[in-house]
Parts: sequence; C-alpha cells; structure tokens
Amino acid sequence: MHQPVTFEIPSIGYTIVDHGSNPSDSEKTRPTAVQTARRIALSTLAAITVIAVGCFAATGIDGFMQRRRWKANITTDMASTVAAIDTLDLQNHGNIGFKDSDISCTDTRACFLNADAGIVTTDPLDFGQKIPLHAGDSITIRHFTSDGHATNNYVVIGESVHFRGSCIYSSQTGETSCNLQK
Repeated sequence: MHQPVTFEIPSIGYTIVDHGSNPSDSEKTRPTAVQTARRIALSTLAAITVIAVGCFAATGIDGFMQRRRWKANITTDMASTVAAIDTLDLQNHGNIGFKDSDISCTDTRACFLNADAGIVTTDPLDFGQKIPLHAGDSITIRHFTSDGHATNNYVVIGESVHFRGSCIYSSQTGETSCNLQK
C-alpha cells in the first residue's frame, strides 16, 4: 500500500495530502483495446443502420411518387382521349362514317382518323391530338346512339386518335375496331 505524502503551502494556509492510488484501480478505469474496438464497432454499426434506413425510406418515397405521377399521367391521357372521341362523335352525330368494310392504312409510319372525311388518312385531326397505337395493339371505339347516349364505355390506348393498320366499322354494333398490323 502507498504511504500518504503531505504537502504544506503555508502562504495560503493549505495542506495537500496525496494518498496515492492503487495500480489495480487505474487498470479498471482505463479503457482497454477490447473496449475501444467494441465502441468503434458499435459506432460503425449505428452509422450503417442510419444510412440503410435512410436509403430504404428514400426508395419507398420515390416509388410512391413515381406511382402517383404514373397514375396522374394515365388519368390525363384518358381524359384527353375521351375528349378527342367525344369531338369525333359530336362532329359526326355519333358515327365516324366508316362503312361495313375494311379500311386499310398503307402508311406504316402513321395514320390518322379524319373525322370530316370519315376515312383513315395521313392528315392529323383538326384538334391536333393522336392516339399512338403500336404494332399488335388494337382499339375499339364505342359510338353514341342516335339519341346521344353512349352505347358502352370507350376502350382506347394512348393520348388521342391515331390508328395504324386496318379499321372496321360495324353499323350493327355501332363500333369501330382497328387491328394493327405488325
């Protein structure tokens, strides 16, 4: 055991007594290499966890926003499509003028339905909208009845009226079907 050492400072009237320290006590309080390594490992793990949680949260938020944007775009496309079809029906009193026969489009790049002429042509519609259809797709337009009511819902693809391939109008069903050629 360490003997106490006394220091006297008479000018200020203090006496300091050093009792010393037990070497085994200082070893207990001093961090060891194992404790340091453990602290570093836990700090690193905590940092990685925070980064991972942040990445997962950001990915989820981004995916949610992408789905919202996609749904909004689809809604906008369908609204403009229905408006285009409505315009066709109003201009032609519920009949876009096809006969019971096959109307083919020879231009493989782009064909448009011309509501005024009632035929498939390469001229765009006067309201400037197109429904792009790709090879292998098909489109069916439900027409209005003579009293102005829709016979059924529209089945359309894309942003406006644009046919590629061949179209058939049936006066019995009041429908125009366009099957696209590859």
